[in-house]
Amino acid sequence: SEAAALDDADVVFWVGPPLTPWLERPLATLAEGAKIVALLEQEGTHVLHAEEDAHGDADHDHPESVDPHAWLDPENAGTWVVVIAETLAKADPDNGPVYLANAAAAQNDIADLTDRIASGLADKGDISFAVDHDALGYFEHRFALSHRLAVSSSHAVLPGPARIGALQATARADQVNCVLLSTNEALGLVETVFEGLPVNPVKVDILGADLTPGPLLYMDLMHRLGQSLWTC
Repeated sequence: SEAAALDDADVVFWVGPPLTPWLERPLATLAEGAKIVALLEQEGTHVLHAEEDAHGDADHDHPESVDPHAWLDPENAGTWVVVIAETLAKADPDNGPVYLANAAAAQNDIADLTDRIASGLADKGDISFAVDHDALGYFEHRFALSHRLAVSSSHAVLPGPARIGALQATARADQVNCVLLSTNEALGLVETVFEGLPVNPVKVDILGADLTPGPLLYMDLMHRLGQSLWTC
């Protein structure tokens, strides 16, 4: 069914190869006649690379050491909304004014949400938190946050006994209050690393997998991510 959808598509939006490298070949063959828009490659998009990571952890899951989770920066979302609307307006000119008006409204909503998240985090003060996997770089960069430690630099690389000991020492020294879990699979490992420490695991959904698809999904996703940090 997904192959058929690509074959019938006039326009395909995707984040780009760093997130789903396996999609390149189907796009080239099944969506050959479609307009392909890679959001990470759009002008104005802020892209984080491994060498920009202050924690020194390269992301080994994705090619070119590009952090693909760029939607977690609301400024990127605002940029992409316009790109998407302009692309749709060209593909469907009869409804072009509607797409562009909706994009302008969405940009305002995203800007308001960004201000609310920033205000809530500022009221919270310094937040000492850890992450299971270094996937929140864009959110942290936008809101001037910095995790104290990442349990794993990659979903595919698990820490050994020596690193677990080092992580425990860092958690104690930095008085880590909570660890943000972006995957359910990491819970057991996190419990091992922080055993005996007063660290609260907090589930975060960075993909919107737990949310109902619709016009408010992105706003809900970002608001919940902010709430997760407010509870630390």
